[in-house]
Amino acid sequence: MNVQKLLKAIWFTPGPKGRWGLPALMEGRPGGAKTSIVEQTARASALVDEVIIGSLREPSDFLGLPFPNKDKDGRTFTEYSPPTWVSRLIRAGRGVAIFDEINTAAPATQAALLRVILEGVVGDEELPKTIRFCAMMNSTEDAAGGWDLAAPLANRFLHLPWAGPDSSEWCDWVLGGANGSDNASPIDAAAEEARVLENWSSPWAKARGVVAGFIQKRPELLHQMPKSGDPKASKAWPSHRTWEFAMRSIASAEVHALSELERDELVTACVGSGAAGELATYIAEADLPDPADLLDGKVTYKHEPKRLDRTVAVLASCAALVTGAKATKQSERAAALWKLCQPIVADAADIVVPAGRALVNAKLSKSVEARPVLLKLQPVLAAAGIIA
Repeated sequence: MNVQKLLKAIWFTPGPKGRWGLPALMEGRPGGAKTSIVEQTARASALVDEVIIGSLREPSDFLGLPFPNKDKDGRTFTEYSPPTWVSRLIRAGRGVAIFDEINTAAPATQAALLRVILEGVVGDEELPKTIRFCAMMNSTEDAAGGWDLAAPLANRFLHLPWAGPDSSEWCDWVLGGANGSDNASPIDAAAEEARVLENWSSPWAKARGVVAGFIQKRPELLHQMPKSGDPKASKAWPSHRTWEFAMRSIASAEVHALSELERDELVTACVGSGAAGELATYIAEADLPDPADLLDGKVTYKHEPKRLDRTVAVLASCAALVTGAKATKQSERAAALWKLCQPIVADAADIVVPAGRALVNAKLSKSVEARPVLLKLQPVLAAAGIIA
């Protein structure tokens, strides 16, 4: 596993709530160079790194210290002064908050991190959308006074195992070779973000479609929280949140030209090895068409009644592409999608409902191609209050 390559892809992935990057957690042996590698990768990515040691922190370090203030009418209220690490990252603009030894933070401190990791909010301050989050820890057995991560905090991270550099990589570092040099010119982070956004639409649509099709086939894998006391609760497991991470990881793997193995490593870091392995098999067997190529007439798709999950994936990816915020050739592709739905709605109307609902909500239902489909879907959509 090339952790540096994966970290760069993770940090330059459009994340939830408009933030950049997916929160990643690396677990490995003590003395394995986790911190130094992450710092080096951050600098090579033109991101300012701020290391926050878990064992030295308390809840106020992630909430801020309260102080009284008054509004213009003289009413007293409480504000929270942000910690200095927050101020430094705000000034930096682009960076990585690195929570080192995170499992040595007391449970109350871990609880204070929940909103920080998910929303980038510390007390009354929201960190810039270009601040990423990364964490590191030794296993609980090896940590100095460590606790297992609570399931809600663990489920906010991608979990990457860290074996450390092998002997060859370590010797390269000692001798100042390519793998250990800090002299390489960092990338232009703003330019890389722009490149990713420019190429994001189609891979993101495909990823949403394929995961939707998979969950249609294996609904029991949508949310599998380990039981209380199970060590797996501190690791990667499937949830609504981590499936979104997985979708973003699949799209990011395409944008960053990662291999299938590297893509599967990222998905495993999101939802665990069991669910990730089944998804990888599904992707290989489904052989789904590219939604842009399908709607542009470059390839064809034939609905198979025995593979409704595959049809769900195709329609979901096409709908995601057509209704996206930066959708191109929107009218033409919407008409092509309605035409694609025509033979399917006669056989499995319920399968067409999500795509039809998305198109109607996006005000893309005025074409001639939409009419026969809407006629079949009208009772369902009317019952849902989507159309009169």
